[in-house]
Amino acid sequence: MEIDKICKENDIDYYIAGGSTIGAVRHEGFIPWDDDFDIMMTRKNFLKFVDYCKDNLPDDRILECQELNRNYHNMFARY
Repeated sequence: MEIDKICKENDIDYYIAGGSTIGAVRHEGFIPWDDDFDIMMTRKNFLKFVDYCKDNLPDDRILECQELNRNYHNMFARY
């Protein structure tokens, strides 16, 4: 819900993917044993999201991605 709010307030388009899509269709919600939420966005939207997150996240939240931390070695960003 936090990511949805950030995206709506900043005109950032995204969509659910992977297991999150399967959960939405098959389980009408989350897959009970799935522990993450998969979202996708275009590069342009992702860079807008990164730009927002740089300075606006609460102290108990972080966006990990190579754009903000060159020592982060995962190709997928994590919020």
